[in-house]
Amino acid sequence: MKRKDAKRWIATCLISTCLAAGLGGCEWLFPEPPATQDQTVVGVTEIDGIPVVELADGRTFPLDRLDNWEEYVDRFAPDAPGTGLMAIGPKDRPEAVDLRPYQTSIKEQWGGTCVQFATTAALEARFRRVYASQLDLSERFGQLLQKMSHLTEELQPQASCRENQLGAWGGGNLTYQMQLFTRYRLPLESHLPYDDIVDPNIDWEASRCAAGTNQDAMDDANLSPVNLSQLALENARFRAELAVFCPEGSLRDPAWYETVMASGYEVAFSAALCGADPTPLNRIWDPGTGGDCGGHAMLMVGYRHTDRVFIVKNSWGEDRRFGESGYTLMSYDWVEGGFVREAGYFTAAAADTPFPYQDHMLLGRWNLDHDGWKGTLDIYRFSGLFTSMALHGENDWRLGTYWGHDGVARRVNGRIEDHEIEFWIDWDTPNLDYGDRQGLHFTGYAFTQDPVTVAGTMSDNRDGQTYAFYGTKDDFLVGLPAAGPVGTSSFIGRWEMNHDGWQGVLEFDDVQLPLMAIMPSPVITGTYTPEGGAPVPVAGQISNSNPREIWFDVSFVGGMQSFHGFLHSHEAGILAGTTDWHGTPFGFVARRVGSVE
Repeated sequence: MKRKDAKRWIATCLISTCLAAGLGGCEWLFPEPPATQDQTVVGVTEIDGIPVVELADGRTFPLDRLDNWEEYVDRFAPDAPGTGLMAIGPKDRPEAVDLRPYQTSIKEQWGGTCVQFATTAALEARFRRVYASQLDLSERFGQLLQKMSHLTEELQPQASCRENQLGAWGGGNLTYQMQLFTRYRLPLESHLPYDDIVDPNIDWEASRCAAGTNQDAMDDANLSPVNLSQLALENARFRAELAVFCPEGSLRDPAWYETVMASGYEVAFSAALCGADPTPLNRIWDPGTGGDCGGHAMLMVGYRHTDRVFIVKNSWGEDRRFGESGYTLMSYDWVEGGFVREAGYFTAAAADTPFPYQDHMLLGRWNLDHDGWKGTLDIYRFSGLFTSMALHGENDWRLGTYWGHDGVARRVNGRIEDHEIEFWIDWDTPNLDYGDRQGLHFTGYAFTQDPVTVAGTMSDNRDGQTYAFYGTKDDFLVGLPAAGPVGTSSFIGRWEMNHDGWQGVLEFDDVQLPLMAIMPSPVITGTYTPEGGAPVPVAGQISNSNPREIWFDVSFVGGMQSFHGFLHSHEAGILAGTTDWHGTPFGFVARRVGSVE
Protein backbone atom coordinates (compact mmCIF):
# COMPACT_ATOMS: atom_id res chain seq x y z
CA MET A 1 0.00 0.00 0.00
CA LYS A 2 1.49 3.31 -1.07
CA ARG A 3 1.39 6.58 0.79
CA LYS A 4 -1.70 8.05 -0.86
CA ASP A 5 -3.81 5.04 0.07
CA ALA A 6 -2.08 4.59 3.42
CA LYS A 7 -3.08 8.09 4.48
CA ARG A 8 -6.73 7.21 4.06
CA TRP A 9 -6.73 3.96 6.04
CA ILE A 10 -4.63 5.49 8.82
CA ALA A 11 -7.23 8.19 9.20
CA THR A 12 -9.97 5.55 9.29
CA CYS A 13 -8.20 3.74 12.11
CA LEU A 14 -7.44 6.95 13.97
CA ILE A 15 -10.99 8.30 14.02
CA SER A 16 -13.51 5.59 13.42
CA THR A 17 -16.41 8.05 13.48
CA CYS A 18 -14.95 10.57 11.07
CA LEU A 19 -17.39 9.47 8.37
CA ALA A 20 -20.24 10.91 10.35
CA ALA A 21 -21.26 14.43 11.35
CA GLY A 22 -20.77 15.86 7.85
CA LEU A 23 -16.99 15.56 7.89
CA GLY A 24 -16.98 14.20 4.35
CA GLY A 25 -14.73 11.25 5.07
CA CYS A 26 -11.28 11.09 6.57
CA GLU A 27 -9.42 13.28 4.10
CA TRP A 28 -9.26 16.14 6.61
CA LEU A 29 -6.47 14.24 8.34
CA PHE A 30 -4.31 13.65 5.28
CA PRO A 31 -5.24 15.89 2.34
CA GLU A 32 -3.20 15.81 -0.82
CA PRO A 33 -0.68 18.68 -0.93
CA PRO A 34 -2.04 21.73 -2.77
CA ALA A 35 -0.26 23.10 -5.80
CA THR A 36 0.96 26.07 -3.72
CA GLN A 37 1.57 25.40 -0.05
CA ASP A 38 0.93 28.03 2.62
CA GLN A 39 1.77 26.85 6.11
CA THR A 40 0.24 29.83 7.89
CA VAL A 41 -1.69 28.44 10.86
CA VAL A 42 -5.27 29.69 10.65
CA GLY A 43 -6.65 27.70 13.55
CA VAL A 44 -6.53 24.77 15.91
CA THR A 45 -9.70 22.81 16.43
CA GLU A 46 -10.79 19.43 17.74
CA ILE A 47 -12.51 16.75 15.71
CA ASP A 48 -13.84 13.68 17.48
CA GLY A 49 -11.50 14.29 20.40
CA ILE A 50 -8.39 14.78 18.27
CA PRO A 51 -6.74 18.25 18.15
CA VAL A 52 -6.11 19.35 14.57
CA VAL A 53 -4.13 22.26 13.14
CA GLU A 54 -5.57 24.01 10.07
CA LEU A 55 -3.27 25.64 7.52
CA ALA A 56 -4.06 28.45 5.09
CA ASP A 57 -3.59 26.14 2.10
CA GLY A 58 -6.42 23.89 3.31
CA ARG A 59 -4.29 21.10 4.75
CA THR A 60 -4.90 19.75 8.23
CA PHE A 61 -2.57 17.78 10.49
CA PRO A 62 -3.55 15.90 13.65
CA LEU A 63 -1.74 17.08 16.78
CA ASP A 64 -0.90 15.24 19.97
CA ARG A 65 -3.07 15.55 23.05
CA LEU A 66 -1.23 17.55 25.70
CA ASP A 67 -2.51 15.31 28.50
CA ASN A 68 -0.97 12.32 26.73
CA TRP A 69 2.40 14.11 26.76
CA GLU A 70 2.09 14.61 30.50
CA GLU A 71 1.35 10.92 31.01
CA TYR A 72 4.49 9.96 29.09
CA VAL A 73 6.65 12.36 31.11
CA ASP A 74 5.29 10.91 34.36
CA ARG A 75 6.08 7.38 33.21
CA PHE A 76 9.31 7.83 31.28
CA ALA A 77 11.05 10.84 32.77
CA PRO A 78 14.80 11.22 32.17
CA ASP A 79 16.97 10.08 35.07
CA ALA A 80 18.64 13.47 35.41
CA PRO A 81 17.10 16.23 33.26
CA GLY A 82 19.72 18.69 32.12
CA THR A 83 22.69 16.44 32.81
CA GLY A 84 25.47 17.33 30.40
CA LEU A 85 24.53 20.96 29.87
CA MET A 86 27.37 22.17 32.08
CA ALA A 87 29.75 20.18 29.90
CA ILE A 88 28.91 22.67 27.14
CA GLY A 89 30.04 25.41 29.47
CA PRO A 90 29.08 29.09 29.55
CA LYS A 91 30.28 30.96 26.52
CA ASP A 92 29.77 34.16 24.63
CA ARG A 93 26.90 33.34 22.35
CA PRO A 94 27.15 34.68 18.81
CA GLU A 95 24.42 37.01 17.60
CA ALA A 96 23.18 34.33 15.19
CA VAL A 97 23.67 30.63 14.58
CA ASP A 98 22.55 28.71 11.48
CA LEU A 99 22.90 24.91 11.46
CA ARG A 100 20.94 24.36 8.25
CA PRO A 101 24.02 23.12 6.34
CA TYR A 102 23.99 20.04 8.60
CA GLN A 103 20.34 19.14 8.04
CA THR A 104 18.79 16.45 5.88
CA SER A 105 15.79 17.06 3.63
CA ILE A 106 12.52 18.44 4.99
CA LYS A 107 9.77 15.81 5.04
CA GLU A 108 6.00 15.64 5.46
CA GLN A 109 4.63 13.62 8.34
CA TRP A 110 1.50 11.52 8.57
CA GLY A 111 -0.89 10.47 11.32
CA GLY A 112 0.34 12.64 14.20
CA THR A 113 3.93 11.39 14.01
CA CYS A 114 5.60 14.78 14.57
CA VAL A 115 7.67 13.56 17.54
CA GLN A 116 9.08 10.78 15.39
CA PHE A 117 10.05 13.15 12.61
CA ALA A 118 11.57 15.76 14.94
CA THR A 119 13.74 13.28 16.87
CA THR A 120 14.81 11.39 13.74
CA ALA A 121 15.79 14.70 12.13
CA ALA A 122 17.90 15.51 15.20
CA LEU A 123 19.68 12.16 14.96
CA GLU A 124 20.27 12.58 11.21
CA ALA A 125 21.80 16.01 11.84
CA ARG A 126 24.15 14.61 14.47
CA PHE A 127 25.42 12.01 12.01
CA ARG A 128 25.90 14.60 9.31
CA ARG A 129 27.95 16.83 11.59
CA VAL A 130 30.08 14.08 13.15
CA TYR A 131 30.50 11.70 10.23
CA ALA A 132 29.78 14.00 7.26
CA SER A 133 27.17 11.42 6.24
CA GLN A 134 23.79 12.53 4.98
CA LEU A 135 21.65 9.69 6.25
CA ASP A 136 17.97 9.21 5.57
CA LEU A 137 16.83 7.18 8.60
CA SER A 138 13.58 5.25 8.83
CA GLU A 139 10.89 7.15 10.76
CA ARG A 140 8.61 4.19 10.30
CA PHE A 141 11.00 1.88 12.17
CA GLY A 142 11.29 4.37 15.01
CA GLN A 143 7.50 4.64 15.17
CA LEU A 144 7.22 0.87 15.48
CA LEU A 145 9.75 0.81 18.31
CA GLN A 146 8.00 3.61 20.17
CA LYS A 147 4.56 2.03 20.03
CA MET A 148 5.63 -1.58 20.59
CA SER A 149 7.65 -0.55 23.66
CA HIS A 150 4.71 1.18 25.33
CA LEU A 151 3.05 -0.58 28.27
CA THR A 152 -0.33 -0.08 29.87
CA GLU A 153 -0.29 0.81 33.55
CA GLU A 154 -2.85 -1.85 34.45
CA LEU A 155 -1.88 -4.21 37.28
CA GLN A 156 -1.18 -7.71 35.88
CA PRO A 157 -2.81 -7.00 32.49
CA GLN A 158 -4.72 -9.94 31.03
CA ALA A 159 -2.21 -11.67 28.76
CA SER A 160 -4.59 -11.88 25.81
CA CYS A 161 -5.45 -8.18 26.04
CA ARG A 162 -3.51 -5.47 24.22
CA GLU A 163 -0.79 -3.93 26.42
CA ASN A 164 1.07 -1.88 23.80
CA GLN A 165 0.12 0.18 20.74
CA LEU A 166 -0.07 0.05 16.98
CA GLY A 167 3.19 1.16 15.40
CA ALA A 168 1.78 2.59 12.17
CA TRP A 169 0.73 6.04 13.36
CA GLY A 170 -0.09 8.18 16.40
CA GLY A 171 1.62 10.62 18.70
CA GLY A 172 4.31 10.18 21.29
CA ASN A 173 6.48 12.09 23.67
CA LEU A 174 9.79 13.82 23.01
CA THR A 175 11.59 12.69 26.18
CA TYR A 176 10.42 9.12 25.74
CA GLN A 177 11.37 8.96 22.07
CA MET A 178 14.83 10.50 22.46
CA GLN A 179 15.68 8.06 25.23
CA LEU A 180 14.47 5.14 23.12
CA PHE A 181 16.97 6.16 20.45
CA THR A 182 19.77 5.57 22.97
CA ARG A 183 18.53 1.98 23.48
CA TYR A 184 17.38 1.04 19.99
CA ARG A 185 19.04 1.60 16.62
CA LEU A 186 17.54 2.79 13.33
CA PRO A 187 18.02 1.46 9.81
CA LEU A 188 17.98 3.59 6.68
CA GLU A 189 14.76 4.69 5.04
CA SER A 190 15.48 2.31 2.16
CA HIS A 191 15.37 -0.63 4.59
CA LEU A 192 11.86 0.20 5.82
CA PRO A 193 10.23 2.83 3.56
CA TYR A 194 7.82 5.37 4.91
CA ASP A 195 5.24 4.83 2.16
CA ASP A 196 4.75 1.05 2.25
CA ILE A 197 2.38 0.69 5.20
CA VAL A 198 0.07 -2.29 5.65
CA ASP A 199 -3.52 -1.74 6.82
CA PRO A 200 -4.09 -3.58 10.14
CA ASN A 201 -7.83 -2.86 9.95
CA ILE A 202 -8.15 -2.57 13.75
CA ASP A 203 -11.42 -1.30 15.22
CA TRP A 204 -10.30 1.07 17.96
CA GLU A 205 -13.82 1.49 19.28
CA ALA A 206 -13.82 -2.13 20.44
CA SER A 207 -12.36 -3.40 23.70
CA ARG A 208 -8.60 -3.98 23.76
CA CYS A 209 -9.43 -7.54 24.84
CA ALA A 210 -11.77 -8.25 21.93
CA ALA A 211 -10.83 -10.35 18.93
CA GLY A 212 -9.33 -8.06 16.33
CA THR A 213 -8.08 -5.51 18.88
CA ASN A 214 -6.31 -7.77 21.39
CA GLN A 215 -2.59 -8.52 21.76
CA ASP A 216 -2.63 -11.13 19.04
CA ALA A 217 -4.11 -8.64 16.55
CA MET A 218 -1.64 -5.98 17.63
CA ASP A 219 1.29 -8.34 17.09
CA ASP A 220 -0.12 -9.50 13.76
CA ALA A 221 0.18 -5.90 12.60
CA ASN A 222 3.35 -4.72 14.33
CA LEU A 223 5.40 -7.89 13.85
CA SER A 224 4.32 -8.58 10.30
CA PRO A 225 7.39 -9.15 8.11
CA VAL A 226 6.15 -6.27 6.00
CA ASN A 227 6.13 -3.86 8.96
CA LEU A 228 8.98 -5.15 11.14
CA SER A 229 11.01 -6.47 8.25
CA GLN A 230 14.03 -8.68 8.69
CA LEU A 231 15.93 -6.37 6.35
CA ALA A 232 15.30 -3.44 8.70
CA LEU A 233 16.29 -5.44 11.80
CA GLU A 234 19.51 -6.62 10.21
CA ASN A 235 20.47 -3.08 9.17
CA ALA A 236 19.49 -1.22 12.34
CA ARG A 237 22.86 0.25 13.34
CA PHE A 238 22.39 4.00 13.82
CA ARG A 239 21.71 5.26 17.35
CA ALA A 240 22.16 8.16 19.72
CA GLU A 241 24.67 7.75 22.51
CA LEU A 242 23.26 10.34 24.92
CA ALA A 243 20.16 12.54 25.06
CA VAL A 244 20.27 15.69 27.22
CA PHE A 245 17.11 17.52 28.26
CA CYS A 246 16.34 21.07 29.20
CA PRO A 247 15.78 21.56 32.95
CA GLU A 248 12.26 22.68 33.74
CA GLY A 249 13.54 25.99 35.07
CA SER A 250 15.18 26.81 31.72
CA LEU A 251 12.33 25.96 29.37
CA ARG A 252 11.31 29.65 29.20
CA ASP A 253 14.85 30.98 28.83
CA PRO A 254 15.95 31.59 25.20
CA ALA A 255 19.57 31.64 26.44
CA TRP A 256 19.46 27.87 27.05
CA TYR A 257 18.44 27.17 23.44
CA GLU A 258 20.95 29.67 22.09
CA THR A 259 23.77 28.12 24.14
CA VAL A 260 22.99 24.62 22.92
CA MET A 261 22.79 25.64 19.27
CA ALA A 262 25.89 27.83 19.55
CA SER A 263 27.68 24.70 20.72
CA GLY A 264 26.64 22.88 17.56
CA TYR A 265 23.59 20.91 18.74
CA GLU A 266 20.11 21.07 17.21
CA VAL A 267 17.26 21.26 19.74
CA ALA A 268 14.26 18.97 19.37
CA PHE A 269 11.28 20.51 21.14
CA SER A 270 7.57 20.06 21.63
CA ALA A 271 5.17 22.97 21.95
CA ALA A 272 1.50 23.65 22.55
CA LEU A 273 -0.28 25.08 19.49
CA CYS A 274 -3.27 27.11 20.63
CA GLY A 275 -4.98 28.82 17.73
CA ALA A 276 -4.14 30.88 14.67
CA ASP A 277 -0.95 32.83 14.11
CA PRO A 278 -2.03 36.31 15.32
CA THR A 279 0.43 38.10 13.01
CA PRO A 280 0.49 36.10 9.76
CA LEU A 281 2.02 38.91 7.68
CA ASN A 282 5.15 39.56 9.74
CA ARG A 283 7.04 36.53 8.28
CA ILE A 284 7.34 35.04 11.77
CA TRP A 285 5.17 32.32 13.32
CA ASP A 286 3.87 33.68 16.62
CA PRO A 287 1.95 31.60 19.19
CA GLY A 288 -1.82 31.77 19.22
CA THR A 289 -3.96 32.08 22.32
CA GLY A 290 -7.05 30.06 21.43
CA GLY A 291 -8.84 27.69 23.74
CA ASP A 292 -8.26 24.57 21.64
CA CYS A 293 -4.68 23.36 21.96
CA GLY A 294 -2.68 20.45 20.62
CA GLY A 295 0.93 19.35 20.78
CA HIS A 296 3.47 19.49 17.96
CA ALA A 297 7.20 18.65 17.84
CA MET A 298 9.86 20.26 15.62
CA LEU A 299 13.62 20.84 15.44
CA MET A 300 15.41 24.13 16.12
CA VAL A 301 18.41 24.51 13.82
CA GLY A 302 19.43 28.10 14.48
CA TYR A 303 18.52 31.50 15.89
CA ARG A 304 18.83 35.25 15.27
CA HIS A 305 19.06 36.97 18.60
CA THR A 306 18.40 40.51 17.39
CA ASP A 307 15.32 39.44 15.40
CA ARG A 308 14.18 37.19 18.30
CA VAL A 309 13.52 34.23 16.01
CA PHE A 310 14.42 30.57 15.93
CA ILE A 311 15.06 28.80 12.63
CA VAL A 312 12.94 25.65 12.73
CA LYS A 313 12.72 22.48 10.66
CA ASN A 314 9.07 21.42 10.56
CA SER A 315 7.52 18.23 9.18
CA TRP A 316 4.69 19.69 7.08
CA GLY A 317 6.76 19.85 3.92
CA GLU A 318 8.91 22.79 2.87
CA ASP A 319 7.74 26.18 4.10
CA ARG A 320 8.13 28.64 1.20
CA ARG A 321 6.56 31.69 2.85
CA PHE A 322 9.67 33.32 4.29
CA GLY A 323 12.45 32.64 1.78
CA GLU A 324 14.26 30.52 4.38
CA SER A 325 15.03 27.53 2.16
CA GLY A 326 11.94 25.69 3.30
CA TYR A 327 12.48 26.37 7.02
CA THR A 328 10.15 28.23 9.38
CA LEU A 329 10.88 31.24 11.58
CA MET A 330 9.36 31.03 15.06
CA SER A 331 9.25 33.84 17.59
CA TYR A 332 11.06 33.70 20.94
CA ASP A 333 7.56 34.19 22.38
CA TRP A 334 7.03 30.44 22.04
CA VAL A 335 9.75 29.90 24.65
CA GLU A 336 9.16 32.91 26.87
CA GLY A 337 5.39 32.38 26.85
CA GLY A 338 5.67 28.84 28.19
CA PHE A 339 4.37 27.13 25.05
CA VAL A 340 7.45 24.87 24.80
CA ARG A 341 6.83 21.85 27.02
CA GLU A 342 9.99 19.77 26.39
CA ALA A 343 13.34 20.27 24.72
CA GLY A 344 16.46 18.17 24.31
CA TYR A 345 19.41 17.37 22.11
CA PHE A 346 21.65 14.46 21.18
CA THR A 347 25.27 14.98 22.19
CA ALA A 348 26.67 12.08 20.17
CA ALA A 349 25.65 9.40 17.69
CA ALA A 350 27.18 6.08 16.70
CA ALA A 351 27.07 3.86 13.64
CA ASP A 352 27.61 0.59 15.48
CA THR A 353 29.87 -1.96 13.85
CA PRO A 354 30.13 -4.80 13.31
CA PHE A 355 26.47 -5.34 12.51
CA PRO A 356 23.86 -6.76 12.46
CA TYR A 357 23.62 -6.52 16.23
CA GLN A 358 21.87 -9.56 17.62
CA ASP A 359 19.76 -7.82 20.24
CA HIS A 360 17.60 -6.33 17.48
CA MET A 361 17.50 -9.70 15.72
CA LEU A 362 15.57 -11.09 18.68
CA LEU A 363 12.67 -8.72 18.10
CA GLY A 364 9.82 -10.20 16.08
CA ARG A 365 7.57 -13.24 15.83
CA TRP A 366 9.16 -16.62 16.50
CA ASN A 367 7.98 -20.18 16.04
CA LEU A 368 9.12 -21.58 19.41
CA ASP A 369 9.67 -25.31 19.93
CA HIS A 370 10.59 -26.35 23.47
CA ASP A 371 11.03 -30.10 23.89
CA GLY A 372 8.54 -30.69 21.08
CA TRP A 373 5.84 -28.34 22.38
CA LYS A 374 5.21 -25.73 19.69
CA GLY A 375 3.89 -22.20 20.03
CA THR A 376 4.30 -18.57 18.96
CA LEU A 377 6.67 -16.26 20.80
CA ASP A 378 6.22 -12.54 20.12
CA ILE A 379 9.11 -10.35 21.29
CA TYR A 380 8.08 -6.73 20.79
CA ARG A 381 10.27 -4.75 23.16
CA PHE A 382 13.42 -4.62 25.25
CA SER A 383 12.97 -4.79 29.01
CA GLY A 384 14.17 -2.08 31.39
CA LEU A 385 12.67 0.84 29.44
CA PHE A 386 10.17 2.02 32.07
CA THR A 387 10.87 2.95 35.66
CA SER A 388 9.22 1.01 38.48
CA MET A 389 7.36 4.19 39.42
CA ALA A 390 5.64 4.00 36.03
CA LEU A 391 4.58 0.37 36.61
CA HIS A 392 3.00 0.50 40.09
CA GLY A 393 6.30 -0.42 41.71
CA GLU A 394 7.17 -3.30 39.39
CA ASN A 395 10.52 -3.54 37.63
CA ASP A 396 10.24 -3.59 33.84
CA TRP A 397 11.12 -7.11 32.69
CA ARG A 398 8.52 -7.36 29.93
CA LEU A 399 9.63 -8.72 26.55
CA GLY A 400 6.43 -9.91 24.90
CA THR A 401 3.70 -12.56 24.83
CA TYR A 402 3.60 -16.29 24.07
CA TRP A 403 0.77 -18.42 22.68
CA GLY A 404 1.18 -22.12 23.44
CA HIS A 405 -0.17 -25.24 21.81
CA ASP A 406 -3.17 -24.92 24.12
CA GLY A 407 -4.07 -21.51 22.62
CA VAL A 408 -3.57 -19.67 25.93
CA ALA A 409 -1.75 -16.32 25.90
CA ARG A 410 1.06 -16.00 28.45
CA ARG A 411 3.19 -12.95 29.17
CA VAL A 412 6.95 -13.21 28.65
CA ASN A 413 9.44 -11.47 30.94
CA GLY A 414 13.20 -11.46 30.68
CA ARG A 415 16.18 -9.65 29.25
CA ILE A 416 18.13 -9.35 26.01
CA GLU A 417 21.85 -8.63 26.00
CA ASP A 418 23.85 -8.83 22.80
CA HIS A 419 22.94 -12.23 21.27
CA GLU A 420 21.70 -13.74 24.56
CA ILE A 421 18.06 -13.90 25.61
CA GLU A 422 16.83 -15.05 29.01
CA PHE A 423 13.10 -15.25 29.58
CA TRP A 424 10.35 -16.81 31.69
CA ILE A 425 6.93 -18.19 30.74
CA ASP A 426 4.70 -19.38 33.58
CA TRP A 427 2.41 -22.15 32.41
CA ASP A 428 0.22 -21.89 35.51
CA THR A 429 0.16 -18.07 35.84
CA PRO A 430 -0.33 -16.62 32.34
CA ASN A 431 -0.73 -12.99 33.46
CA LEU A 432 2.76 -12.30 34.75
CA ASP A 433 3.14 -8.80 36.09
CA TYR A 434 5.96 -6.69 34.68
CA GLY A 435 8.46 -7.67 37.35
CA ASP A 436 7.70 -11.38 37.72
CA ARG A 437 10.37 -13.92 36.77
CA GLN A 438 8.97 -17.39 37.36
CA GLY A 439 7.91 -20.50 35.52
CA LEU A 440 9.73 -22.08 32.58
CA HIS A 441 13.20 -20.51 32.45
CA PHE A 442 14.72 -20.20 28.97
CA THR A 443 18.31 -19.20 28.16
CA GLY A 444 19.15 -19.00 24.48
CA TYR A 445 21.32 -17.36 21.87
CA ALA A 446 20.44 -15.69 18.59
CA PHE A 447 22.56 -17.13 15.81
CA THR A 448 25.04 -14.48 14.72
CA GLN A 449 25.40 -16.03 11.25
CA ASP A 450 21.71 -16.92 10.88
CA PRO A 451 19.59 -14.12 12.37
CA VAL A 452 16.26 -15.98 12.04
CA THR A 453 17.26 -18.77 14.46
CA VAL A 454 17.74 -18.95 18.24
CA ALA A 455 18.46 -22.00 20.42
CA GLY A 456 19.34 -22.95 23.98
CA THR A 457 18.02 -24.73 27.06
CA MET A 458 14.94 -24.49 29.25
CA SER A 459 14.62 -25.33 32.95
CA ASP A 460 11.13 -26.56 33.83
CA ASN A 461 9.99 -25.37 37.26
CA ARG A 462 7.36 -28.11 37.36
CA ASP A 463 9.70 -31.12 37.36
CA GLY A 464 13.13 -29.57 37.88
CA GLN A 465 14.41 -31.00 34.58
CA THR A 466 16.34 -29.27 31.78
CA TYR A 467 15.17 -29.47 28.18
CA ALA A 468 16.20 -27.93 24.87
CA PHE A 469 14.44 -25.36 22.72
CA TYR A 470 14.89 -23.58 19.45
CA GLY A 471 13.07 -20.75 17.75
CA THR A 472 12.84 -19.82 14.09
CA LYS A 473 11.24 -17.10 12.01
CA ASP A 474 10.93 -19.72 9.26
CA ASP A 475 9.04 -23.02 9.40
CA PHE A 476 9.50 -25.54 12.19
CA LEU A 477 12.13 -28.21 11.59
CA VAL A 478 11.11 -31.81 10.83
CA GLY A 479 13.38 -34.71 11.80
CA LEU A 480 13.29 -38.46 11.24
CA PRO A 481 12.69 -40.77 14.22
CA ALA A 482 15.16 -43.37 15.43
CA ALA A 483 14.14 -47.00 15.62
CA GLY A 484 12.81 -48.27 18.94
CA PRO A 485 12.35 -46.51 22.30
CA VAL A 486 14.57 -43.66 23.40
CA GLY A 487 17.99 -44.88 24.46
CA THR A 488 21.68 -44.46 23.76
CA SER A 489 21.18 -45.57 20.16
CA SER A 490 18.70 -42.76 19.54
CA PHE A 491 21.58 -40.45 18.66
CA ILE A 492 22.93 -42.75 15.94
CA GLY A 493 22.37 -41.34 12.46
CA ARG A 494 22.98 -38.37 10.18
CA TRP A 495 22.01 -34.96 11.45
CA GLU A 496 21.88 -31.63 9.67
CA MET A 497 23.34 -29.32 12.30
CA ASN A 498 23.24 -25.53 12.51
CA HIS A 499 25.48 -24.04 15.19
CA ASP A 500 25.29 -20.26 15.28
CA GLY A 501 24.59 -20.26 11.56
CA TRP A 502 27.44 -22.59 10.60
CA GLN A 503 25.96 -25.50 8.67
CA GLY A 504 27.21 -29.06 8.39
CA VAL A 505 26.42 -32.76 8.75
CA LEU A 506 26.88 -34.50 12.10
CA GLU A 507 27.17 -38.29 11.99
CA PHE A 508 27.09 -40.43 15.11
CA ASP A 509 28.04 -43.96 14.11
CA ASP A 510 29.03 -45.78 17.31
CA VAL A 511 28.03 -45.97 20.98
CA GLN A 512 30.05 -47.89 23.58
CA LEU A 513 28.20 -48.82 26.76
CA PRO A 514 29.73 -47.89 30.15
CA LEU A 515 32.34 -50.14 31.75
CA MET A 516 32.12 -49.37 35.47
CA ALA A 517 34.76 -46.87 36.67
CA ILE A 518 36.75 -47.01 33.43
CA MET A 519 33.92 -45.54 31.34
CA PRO A 520 31.07 -44.42 33.63
CA SER A 521 28.85 -43.05 30.82
CA PRO A 522 28.09 -44.29 27.31
CA VAL A 523 30.67 -42.95 24.85
CA ILE A 524 29.53 -41.83 21.41
CA THR A 525 31.77 -41.15 18.40
CA GLY A 526 31.42 -40.00 14.84
CA THR A 527 32.33 -37.16 12.48
CA TYR A 528 31.23 -33.68 11.58
CA THR A 529 31.53 -32.35 8.04
CA PRO A 530 31.30 -28.55 7.74
CA GLU A 531 29.53 -27.27 4.66
CA GLY A 532 32.16 -27.23 1.94
CA GLY A 533 34.78 -28.82 4.23
CA ALA A 534 36.32 -32.13 5.19
CA PRO A 535 35.13 -34.44 8.01
CA VAL A 536 36.59 -33.94 11.50
CA PRO A 537 36.35 -36.26 14.54
CA VAL A 538 33.54 -36.09 17.09
CA ALA A 539 33.53 -37.73 20.53
CA GLY A 540 31.23 -37.38 23.51
CA GLN A 541 29.16 -38.92 26.27
CA ILE A 542 25.49 -39.65 26.86
CA SER A 543 24.02 -39.08 30.32
CA ASN A 544 23.41 -42.19 32.41
CA SER A 545 20.43 -40.65 34.19
CA ASN A 546 18.86 -38.96 31.17
CA PRO A 547 19.24 -40.80 27.83
CA ARG A 548 18.17 -37.63 25.97
CA GLU A 549 21.16 -35.60 27.23
CA ILE A 550 24.49 -35.53 25.40
CA TRP A 551 27.87 -33.80 25.55
CA PHE A 552 30.19 -33.96 22.56
CA ASP A 553 33.29 -32.24 21.20
CA VAL A 554 34.07 -31.42 17.60
CA SER A 555 37.79 -31.31 16.73
CA PHE A 556 37.93 -28.34 14.37
CA VAL A 557 41.25 -27.23 12.91
CA GLY A 558 41.03 -24.02 14.92
CA GLY A 559 40.37 -25.81 18.20
CA MET A 560 37.98 -28.05 20.11
CA GLN A 561 34.33 -26.92 20.26
CA SER A 562 32.08 -28.34 23.00
CA PHE A 563 28.35 -28.99 22.62
CA HIS A 564 25.67 -29.79 25.23
CA GLY A 565 22.28 -30.84 23.92
CA PHE A 566 19.01 -32.66 24.50
CA LEU A 567 16.80 -34.76 22.27
CA HIS A 568 13.26 -33.44 22.24
CA SER A 569 10.82 -35.58 24.19
CA HIS A 570 7.60 -34.83 22.32
CA GLU A 571 8.82 -35.04 18.74
CA ALA A 572 11.27 -37.25 16.91
CA GLY A 573 14.59 -36.36 15.38
CA ILE A 574 15.29 -32.91 16.91
CA LEU A 575 18.40 -32.17 18.98
CA ALA A 576 19.17 -28.69 20.36
CA GLY A 577 21.15 -26.92 23.05
CA THR A 578 24.24 -24.78 23.54
CA THR A 579 27.85 -24.72 22.42
CA ASP A 580 30.95 -22.80 23.43
CA TRP A 581 33.66 -21.32 21.24
CA HIS A 582 36.65 -19.74 22.97
CA GLY A 583 34.59 -18.90 26.04
CA THR A 584 31.56 -17.40 24.24
CA PRO A 585 28.25 -19.33 24.40
CA PHE A 586 26.13 -19.94 21.30
CA GLY A 587 23.14 -22.05 20.36
CA PHE A 588 22.78 -25.04 18.07
CA VAL A 589 19.97 -27.14 16.62
CA ALA A 590 20.02 -30.31 14.53
CA ARG A 591 17.51 -32.57 12.81
CA ARG A 592 17.99 -36.22 11.95
CA VAL A 593 17.86 -36.74 8.18
CA GLY A 594 18.77 -40.40 7.88
CA SER A 595 20.97 -43.26 8.92
CA VAL A 596 24.74 -43.33 8.75
CA GLU A 597 25.92 -43.98 5.21
